[in-house]
Amino acid sequence: MSGVTLRKQSLQYPLPMPSKLTNRDRRELPRIRADQIEVEVRPQGRLARLRARAVDFNRYGVAVLTEVPLKLQKTVYITLRCGDLRLDNLVGVVHNCCAQDQSYRSGIQFRTHAELKTDRPRVEALLTTLESSATKITPS
Repeated sequence: MSGVTLRKQSLQYPLPMPSKLTNRDRRELPRIRADQIEVEVRPQGRLARLRARAVDFNRYGVAVLTEVPLKLQKTVYITLRCGDLRLDNLVGVVHNCCAQDQSYRSGIQFRTHAELKTDRPRVEALLTTLESSATKITPS
């Protein structure tokens, strides 16, 4: 892994990305501040992992900052770590990616039902545990 440094002081917790049609957040569950979650992303077909900084999280997905853009609609494999909890090879799909300061913010939706995941109940339970143990973000 390269020596990627994503500056924490430039990380802000913006309001949710709105739907282009309705100009409001599409999420049904609140987002959770994710600065305590460590993230690695591996695009499908690549051996190298990208270090990422989690911006927000819920059991259905995560927003991350990376130094390089992630390709839209591409499958990625994610490792999440928070304290003693670790989830490896979580399958996700990149739904949006936009430049933010000197990095790229990507929204990744988890695919716990993917054919590649044989341990769906365990993964969903761990995602729910991670979600319930973090602090909810409240818009200011």
